[in-house]
Amino acid sequence: MHDVERVSQKRPMFSGGEEPESLPSLEPLPDFQVDVRHLFELLEGLSEEERCCLWLRRGEGWRIEEIARETALSVSTIQRRVRSAERWLRKQLRG
Repeated sequence: MHDVERVSQKRPMFSGGEEPESLPSLEPLPDFQVDVRHLFELLEGLSEEERCCLWLRRGEGWRIEEIARETALSVSTIQRRVRSAERWLRKQLRG
């Protein structure tokens, strides 16, 4: 089983927490939709492993230790993947 599959079985992506008021709007502003589409297109350029670690850390707000525990990877591997993904993404966004 891939790391991503193992994690997704335990915790849903895009979780809004326990409070329904904190769920994202289904109708974001048009400018925001364009930016999100662009971001997701860019994220496709990352490896699945980097994308998963970056999303869990920055998108879901998991701590490095939580990601390591859930994926059965070392803390240093998670840190390296997140740093690498962030550097690559920053470079892409700067053009």
